[in-house]
Amino acid sequence: VPTATPTQPPASATVTYRALLVGNSNYAGSVSDLAAGPDLSAMSGLLSKLNMSGKTYKITTRADLSASGITSAISSAFSGADDDDISLFYYSGHGVTDTGTYAGALVGVDISYLTTAQLASALSKVPGTVIVILDSCGSGAVIQSKNATGAATAQEAVSQNPAAFNSAVLSAFSGFTAKSAEMATGSKFKVITACSIATSTWQNANGGFFTQGIARAGALNGSFMNADNDKNGTVTQSEAYSYARSYSKSVNDSSGVIPEWDMQVQSYPSGSAFPFFQR
Repeated sequence: VPTATPTQPPASATVTYRALLVGNSNYAGSVSDLAAGPDLSAMSGLLSKLNMSGKTYKITTRADLSASGITSAISSAFSGADDDDISLFYYSGHGVTDTGTYAGALVGVDISYLTTAQLASALSKVPGTVIVILDSCGSGAVIQSKNATGAATAQEAVSQNPAAFNSAVLSAFSGFTAKSAEMATGSKFKVITACSIATSTWQNANGGFFTQGIARAGALNGSFMNADNDKNGTVTQSEAYSYARSYSKSVNDSSGVIPEWDMQVQSYPSGSAFPFFQR
């Protein structure tokens, strides 16, 4: 007797949301310690309250990892992902402010380096769509391989032509393409970084200015999230980027940091309508 083949549910019903949140605080040697704890709490609190079309995030939180520890955590946390799934990687910790080989590298607590190419390689092995949120110095290097003018410093280029950074050069991340035609923009990666290449990030006792902005973007203000400009229950990548950029700049300015040192939050793809947060 022929065996009936089960009807597969639509792809939307099979989506699993996973998040790996990494916070590095306690660094070896003379490298300054950071307050990544509040950042992890803020991101975990945000993601745990989201309702992504009826689905919730499976959250893994890790603290004080080496570079190899980060890659191992990526493999473990996103194990079992398939082409329909959404995986979110968040990092708070030291990064490299440089324009060379180690530009934007994540710094392990043992002062090991995970370059942007190595991070992209590790995350490219995760099937499906990958959201990348980085709160670290120089993190814009995953989007930009050089400054906007090719000659001026990153800070000078930002002040002269901020828009050039959003359309910037292709990077290790933007070089990968989607494996599934169902992905919103054809890009596997949806990336928001705290700052531009070779630029520093800033924090206070409440954590990173950028992470505060991202967490507030998805927080409720009455019946809607702060960054939900069209009040449709969804904060897109573009809306989250705009809100975090504006918020981090306002906190940066009010804290007495030199205005020319504003972090310049970055986003790839530019103008993306990909849904970041839903309630």
